[in-house]
Amino acid sequence: MKRRLVLPALFVFALSGCGLFTHNPASGSSSSADPLPAGFDFSMKRHTLDDPPPSEQDALTIHFFEGKLYISDKRDGNTEAYDLTPSREDWQSFWKAADPISLWQWKSEVDPGEPDFVWSLDMKQQDRENVVNGNHFHRGRDGSPSQGKEGWIVFTTALQRLIRHEIPILQESMQ
Repeated sequence: MKRRLVLPALFVFALSGCGLFTHNPASGSSSSADPLPAGFDFSMKRHTLDDPPPSEQDALTIHFFEGKLYISDKRDGNTEAYDLTPSREDWQSFWKAADPISLWQWKSEVDPGEPDFVWSLDMKQQDRENVVNGNHFHRGRDGSPSQGKEGWIVFTTALQRLIRHEIPILQESMQ
């Protein structure tokens, strides 16, 4: 069930940078079957040098903490913030989509020039971890389709399914 949570954007972004949204699983948890992440943070911002100023540009942040995802979707200067609790099946579906596109092996890469979007992803699950960032979409150094635009589309589609919400900035990044 999705609950609306209205927080000032500054509060949401301040919390995102202070490390409060890091979850450590209880010790003794099974490393074989639990689909809940030990940590999951995703952020994406529109990156333009023109108007509007950076503080007013579209942005998305998603943080996992104590079983919930906290989402802040900023567009056109307005911020919608809410939280939801994905089921274990929702997380299994997300990880199932992540494996064929090698999301755990993606490397940070920034393309030269002026990017449309900048993004970062920090995810941990059992014995796997990846911290990656880039601009626009992940092209992959080896040029493989799993890490190219097709992989980005699979990732952003799975992410939108996980948060049960279509996000315009993600939709635009898929084009």
